[in-house]
Amino acid sequence: MSANNEFSWIPYNPDVDVSKLNSMDDSHPSTTNVMKKPSESIEAVTLKGIVLNIRAKYSYKHLSDFIDELMSANTHIPSNENGQSVSTLHQYTLISTREPIDMSNQSIRETYRPNLYIRKNDAFGPWNFNFLLNLLEIDYQIDEPNQTIFPKVWKTNSATKVRINRQQKESNEESTTIDTEETDVTLEGLLKKICEQNKCDGSEAKLWLRTLKGKTTNEIFRVNIKY
Repeated sequence: MSANNEFSWIPYNPDVDVSKLNSMDDSHPSTTNVMKKPSESIEAVTLKGIVLNIRAKYSYKHLSDFIDELMSANTHIPSNENGQSVSTLHQYTLISTREPIDMSNQSIRETYRPNLYIRKNDAFGPWNFNFLLNLLEIDYQIDEPNQTIFPKVWKTNSATKVRINRQQKESNEESTTIDTEETDVTLEGLLKKICEQNKCDGSEAKLWLRTLKGKTTNEIFRVNIKY
């Protein structure tokens, strides 16, 4: 094709620096120069320390033993920079948070709860799956002096110190088939849980609650019939 044709293609040449191709013709804007979301312009802060909180949802001995195993040093995992063996949970924490985590849309950033749920629709209907099998709960907190709030965008690296904190259930009552924490829930609590799982600001739960309370029963009924 003609060299003056703006739509002409350039034959592949392994010796050409691809990064300079966009600057060959300044008369046309580069396709890589696109608007970025505000969070993409925020540099991720590497944490010096992080805490993984883990809780068993049921008082089963086998589940307790399983947590003990996850917290114990695992000889099958490569040692850290100090030559010390680390636990499975320690390794999981560093791997699951090594990529930047964006919390810029949350006004309250004291706790980070990863979304470990899968929701998909297939030919048989909606399908939900919890990676922790509804047996465990985990969340993260920052572990640095005089700091309790996560940065807007953060991550970890191999030098980040990890502390595993095993927490007990608030109630010591035996739970067999139904988890009381799941059944004893208010509408506002349910909306807050939806915010957490979808990484939304928790204050939106109150806005949703006011919107729901502003609708009459007939309005809600008509919406359900419509959809």
